[in-house]
Amino acid sequence: MSETKLKLYVTTGCDYCAIAINALASQGVDCHLLARATHQEEVNTLGDGSVPMLVDGDKVVLGASEIVNYLDENFERKSFTKEEEKPKDWNVGFSEMKIRYFTGFFLFVYGIVGGLDEDFLSFIDVQFWAMDAIVPLMGTLNKGVSYLMVAVGFVLLWTAGTRKCPIYIALGKSTCPDSEKMSSRGDE
Repeated sequence: MSETKLKLYVTTGCDYCAIAINALASQGVDCHLLARATHQEEVNTLGDGSVPMLVDGDKVVLGASEIVNYLDENFERKSFTKEEEKPKDWNVGFSEMKIRYFTGFFLFVYGIVGGLDEDFLSFIDVQFWAMDAIVPLMGTLNKGVSYLMVAVGFVLLWTAGTRKCPIYIALGKSTCPDSEKMSSRGDE
């Protein structure tokens, strides 16, 4: 590893220069960025006048791909996270997703239907196949419970595929209560 500070000669609007800058940033390497316009003589003397150009002591590296390879070979990647920290898995297994989806769908639909009164039927001109099942459920909930069920159902539907569910967080659980039991069966 080099003890001297690296110099990277770049120009604005250059995609290859952006690649080199991103490579330096991802490696966590400290470097002086120098504009070719103000350092043209150095760029011509050290290299062939093109950028990006990396200077590491006596070593001159030209071109974005060569710079990326040089950094990979000569510099160790710095970790930007704590060692004990593992990446968070925001995806859920299929079993937990099914539970959230079907529970959310039921709460959402029943919250809407249960909050309707039978006078609402006078506004519907078209009868459809599920009307016989819906009519007995109409008016079975008061408005407050109906709104709550719709809201909870919506949140469960909205977060069906992620571990970050506000309802579970409010209950102090990080995952669906049955997900561990189901995943141990290999249901995922």
